[in-house]
Amino acid sequence: MLKKIEIKNFLTINECIIGPSDIITAIVGESGSGKSLIIKAIDSVFSQKVDTSIIGKFSDFSKVSLLFKLSNEQKKVLSNYGIFDEQVVFTKIIKKGSTRTLINHEPVTAKVVYSLKNLFLSIVSQDYRFEIFSSNRLLKAIDARVNEYVINDFNDRFLEYEKLKYEIHKLESKLNEIANKHPEILLEAIDKINPKKGEYDELLEKLNRVKNLKFAMDIAKEAVFGLYEKDESVETFLDRIVSDLDKLESKSFKFSSKKALSEALELIRSTREELYDVLNQNLTGINVDKINARLFELEKLKREFGKDLDEIIEHRGYLKSLVDEREDILRKLDELKGELEEKEKTMIGKAENLSKERKKIAGLIENKVRERLSKLNMENSNVKIVFYRENVTRVGFDRLDVLFSANPDIEPDSIDKVASGGEKSRFILALKVALSELSKASETVIFDEIESGLSNKALDKLMIMIKDYSKANQILLVTHSDKMLDIADEIYKVDKQFVDGKSISIVERIR
Repeated sequence: MLKKIEIKNFLTINECIIGPSDIITAIVGESGSGKSLIIKAIDSVFSQKVDTSIIGKFSDFSKVSLLFKLSNEQKKVLSNYGIFDEQVVFTKIIKKGSTRTLINHEPVTAKVVYSLKNLFLSIVSQDYRFEIFSSNRLLKAIDARVNEYVINDFNDRFLEYEKLKYEIHKLESKLNEIANKHPEILLEAIDKINPKKGEYDELLEKLNRVKNLKFAMDIAKEAVFGLYEKDESVETFLDRIVSDLDKLESKSFKFSSKKALSEALELIRSTREELYDVLNQNLTGINVDKINARLFELEKLKREFGKDLDEIIEHRGYLKSLVDEREDILRKLDELKGELEEKEKTMIGKAENLSKERKKIAGLIENKVRERLSKLNMENSNVKIVFYRENVTRVGFDRLDVLFSANPDIEPDSIDKVASGGEKSRFILALKVALSELSKASETVIFDEIESGLSNKALDKLMIMIKDYSKANQILLVTHSDKMLDIADEIYKVDKQFVDGKSISIVERIR
């Protein structure tokens, strides 16, 4: 229940405090006095977006606060936000370039407060874009009378369906994640080269051995040729010299170097076998070009992956696991999608059951609205709650619309198309009363000039119904009709004055 409205610097309202009655509070004033600004200020508290042009000229910010005494249902909902008080204050502070939303002086997002609006009040505005016609609000009112088992049965099946759909979504996301890593392409690149652990180092070592052996063979070949094989080899030359020295010694010549030359000749001859062993090394089967080509392939693979070969070999195992995982996921998806089809059929069946029950309750609402309209001198009027089938959501597949006709020969249609101002007012009240009786829950309702376009006789009946409606609901009447004041418990008057060059809307309690 709304206990206090406090508005500061809101367009022409400098400051006002309204303490609504628990029953009926009237806000009266001439056209243009600023009484509708009070509704606009209240609505701004729950709005997600606020036009900063509403900031008045009395300070650099606007502030609107609403104090509510909480019902049990409101306490239950607010407990989800960690609020366990007996009352709550919603505050909106509006500045140029910034807006703050508070609950009990603690900042919250505007989206949170917006989601709570229907729980705390209903505004029936004079522009006839009534929140009462919201499909979700109508569904909520109807569902309050639908068998709880039917609703819970659908909810359980819907949650099962959504849970399975989410599981499928996660698996499909994992598939996309795996696909983005291109495991098959990378595996093909690795398998095409097929590296082995330690292969690169082994090839380098083999290549170095071949290079060293070829170098040794070249040296050995040159040594063998010079020492033994050319026409005037070192061996032949030394052999002839030693032989000549032997001849000279037989003629009594002594050469001290002969021994050294003989030893050198023996050393050269003893080296022959070792050098020929080097020359006779077998390089058959060792293809240096092939080794170099293989090393080039491995080096290219390393550059492509930015890893050494052992890491690439380990990465291959990871890629293979991704391919295997993908196959497992595909098999699992086939199973789950089949299961999802079955759950969807079941869920749709439960949604259809829910829709049937809703249509029964909608019929009751239609009858109740007709009854209320007959009490407002509209005995021949008609109302239809039309059901449209849409994609299934957490509330089923029903979207509702309310159609109206004040004349039996005119098909019910949108209220804006077929109703006069007075007819709209009476129809809105009849619908509000019917929904309130069905929900059996009290609410705070703000009517903005609901009496517009009515004759005195019709107005009298409207006032009787409002008075009766106020027995279970708190009502704020924004009105320009003095007659409507007769049913009000409290009356606030709004006057516009011009003070010090500024237009000011003065709000005063007069009863």
